Amino acid sequence: MKQTKLTGYLLGVAGMLMLSLTLIALKFGLESFSPIVMSLGRVIPASIVAVIALRTMRARLLPPKEDLVRVLGLTIGVVIAFPVITSYGLEHITPGQAGVLGALGPIITAALSVLYGHKHPGRIFWIASSLGTLSAIGFALTRSADDPGDGDLLWYGLMLLAVVLWCWGQVTGGTLTGKHHSIQILAWAILLGTPINAVIAGVDLWLNPLAEWPTVSAWFGFLYVALVSMFLVFFVWYAAMDRIGMVKTSQLQLVQPIITLVLSIWLFGEQVAPSTWVFAVLIMAAVAWTQSIRRR
Repeated sequence: MKQTKLTGYLLGVAGMLMLSLTLIALKFGLESFSPIVMSLGRVIPASIVAVIALRTMRARLLPPKEDLVRVLGLTIGVVIAFPVITSYGLEHITPGQAGVLGALGPIITAALSVLYGHKHPGRIFWIASSLGTLSAIGFALTRSADDPGDGDLLWYGLMLLAVVLWCWGQVTGGTLTGKHHSIQILAWAILLGTPINAVIAGVDLWLNPLAEWPTVSAWFGFLYVALVSMFLVFFVWYAAMDRIGMVKTSQLQLVQPIITLVLSIWLFGEQVAPSTWVFAVLIMAAVAWTQSIRRR
């Protein structure tokens, strides 16, 4: 049992490390590709891997009828809605402001997990999770020089909707992990979302053709978000959910911006305010607290 939980935590941390590198990969990819191509076009190479994976497993290319609605939840939330809304939303609000909204993700995921039938973690868990959420919001604000009041109110609402849909997609997909291999679930979700994402990315590429052949680093960034961020991260994430539960796994997401910050300091020499580290410590303490609470 302890070995299973340890494996679950290691998988969760590995997933967060891979997800943290996504922002770094996006930075490289945007050297040559548009935000739309980076966020939506990545589904094309991911779909090729999905077909290969399903054929290798001798699995069907589409989910069974009884599971179609839940797989569509993952498709709509994670493969389509979140990347589409955020791609356009970041033209109206800043990444720092989006980070504040994104900080709500873990507690929303935990709440949706309970609604979908997972055990209620208890009052202490929600106190710890709320502390982590507030600390993550503070962390995001200290990293951004933007006025939280600036920006388009409509796009604030749409970006919040994108976060909720992302969380909903994770949870609906996660409910199938006991029935199907996580690779199958992810592959089905990607294939269902490929036509819409590919059309939007194709139109954007047609309207805004590349000025020159993409750089090597841009290709690396594009392929990373396609194969790792779109596919491998969720495989690892669902494997962690199987071992430590959806509610507790959701709280590990709070660590992701801290890992991204450390990587940004190492790779780009980013300067960080002392207050940011204070909130980072509070986040780590809150996450440790949520993981120490035993379900009754």
